[in-house]
Amino acid sequence: SNSLQLELSYELIKFLEMRTAYRFVDAQTNFSGTLRQNPFLPKHRAFLNLAYETSKSIQEANWTFDLTWQWTGQQRIPSTIDKLESNQRPTKSPHFSTLNLQISRNFNKKWAAYLGVENVFNFRQSNPIIQAENPFREEFDASLVWGPIFGRMLYGGIRFQLKKK
Repeated sequence: SNSLQLELSYELIKFLEMRTAYRFVDAQTNFSGTLRQNPFLPKHRAFLNLAYETSKSIQEANWTFDLTWQWTGQQRIPSTIDKLESNQRPTKSPHFSTLNLQISRNFNKKWAAYLGVENVFNFRQSNPIIQAENPFREEFDASLVWGPIFGRMLYGGIRFQLKKK
C-alpha cells in the first residue's frame, strides 16, 4: 500500500481563504493469487474549499460564505459476474464530483443563522442496490454503493453559543 497526501492553505485576498488537498492511495490486496486494487477505495481524491468572511462590526456581526468541492476518482467494484445478466454491474465506478455551499449570518458573538446546499449538482449513483424491490431474494445485494445515493439537500438552522471559546 502506497499513499501520498498534499495539502495547501492560503489566504488569496483579505478575508478569502483557500484550502486544497490531493490524496493518492495505491492499496492492493491478493485476491486468489492476483494483486488487485482494494474495492471502493479510489486511487485519487481532490478537495477544494473557499471560505469568505466579511469584516466584523462592533457587535461582531458579519457574513460567511463557504464553498466545498470534492472529486473522487474511479473505484474498483467487486465483480457481479455470478449474478443474472440483468443484475450485473460494471467493475469500475466513474469518477464524480460533489459541491456544497453554505452562507451564514452572524448577528453577534452568540447568535447566527445559516442556509446551505449539499450535493448542488444532484449527483447520485443510479441503482445502488441490486434487487432492491426483492430484499429476500438470493440476488439481493446492498454492498455495491460507491457514491452518493441521496441527491441535493437543502438545510438551514440557527446557532446559539452558550459559552465563548
